[in-house]
Amino acid sequence: MSSQTIKPKEIIVVDDSDNNDTFRLIEQRREDLKESGIELKYIRNSSEKSSAIARNIGVDASRGEIIIFLDDDVILMNDYIERILEIYQNYPDCVGVQGYIIKKGCFSKLDNLLCKITFRSYMEKNT
Repeated sequence: MSSQTIKPKEIIVVDDSDNNDTFRLIEQRREDLKESGIELKYIRNSSEKSSAIARNIGVDASRGEIIIFLDDDVILMNDYIERILEIYQNYPDCVGVQGYIIKKGCFSKLDNLLCKITFRSYMEKNT
């Protein structure tokens, strides 16, 4: 997040992993984020593992009007937050936005097969 052209006001990490790796990573970055003016909230989810449950926990803990959901394997372009905010400024009645997904190809034969079956590598502009 430190390379974003517009910084988020808060970052909420909902961790439902089986180990403490995420917590250790968060603790390493906590001070840097604080110095950048970004509030960091770490929430350990010990209930059922589910991205929907994790997102609901994050929503409940958030203070913002605009919430961006990211998974742990997402890499953002430097202007991602800026572009998302531009959409909301230009279209005030908008209720949801998704950024472009740039996939650099499928990585293994199995992943390639899954890409084809689930259309993960298919993208059509403006849809």
